[in-house]
Amino acid sequence: MSFLATPIALSFTVCRFIRVSSVVVCTALLFTPLAQAQETKCSEAKPLVKAVNAMQAFPDTLTDSLQLALKIYVRHADGSPVTQRMFYRAPEGRELDFDMTPRGQMDALSVLIGQDARGELCRVVPNTASSVTSDDESESKVTLSVETVFTFTSRSGEHSVSEIEDGLRDGTKQMKSLAPAAVRLLVPRLKYIAAQPEDAAAAQVVMSVMKDGTVLEGLVRFDGQVPVVPLAALKRAKADKVVISGGAYRLLGVPKIEKQALSDASRSPEASQSE
Repeated sequence: MSFLATPIALSFTVCRFIRVSSVVVCTALLFTPLAQAQETKCSEAKPLVKAVNAMQAFPDTLTDSLQLALKIYVRHADGSPVTQRMFYRAPEGRELDFDMTPRGQMDALSVLIGQDARGELCRVVPNTASSVTSDDESESKVTLSVETVFTFTSRSGEHSVSEIEDGLRDGTKQMKSLAPAAVRLLVPRLKYIAAQPEDAAAAQVVMSVMKDGTVLEGLVRFDGQVPVVPLAALKRAKADKVVISGGAYRLLGVPKIEKQALSDASRSPEASQSE
């Protein structure tokens, strides 16, 4: 589901914003057309290093209800993942390799925590790149995208409306603190909660909105199979809490979801994709 991971900007040199399911998507141009085999191309690491270190500096009061995680992907212009060697190069020349998954996800946090923002993000170009012309967008441009995932710390099965409100407010502050001042107003606020099973292969969990021990009907909606509810609806109904049942789960904070993407009943993944 696109809303479960919220992409944000980290102020790279080239950045463009696109509206996709009410989520601001930002990709950054990292590497330009290449000419020689096994060439190493680099770009500044400052935005990513600053974001990682800023996360480590969040006060406990900002992360007690909801915590932020970054998912970082490096892809070619055609969307295919970059899987060759990626590394951080410190100003003095020291190199630290990133672990890269087959999907192009980069394990940057373990490498960049505490590093010098003056360093560089680098990749080694494969042998085949020497035959690629500058017109080939797939190889000539490589983008790095950063997705933010906000997860409530409690897995108790019951979440008070005050806890939810506090978590969404803190998550919005966390997200805005990572964005550069020039685009901070474009960062979407967290407005919904969504419940996912901890195991992606498990059956979907059940979300119930409660008031004085009674289930309030009609508040929970579905984005595909994922139950969601906006904080505004909980407050209008004067609900007490949200109860999650049906197994281990993650409760996520997400931005606004377009109404046309929601339904009153859970839909199969096949039905959701056909719309």
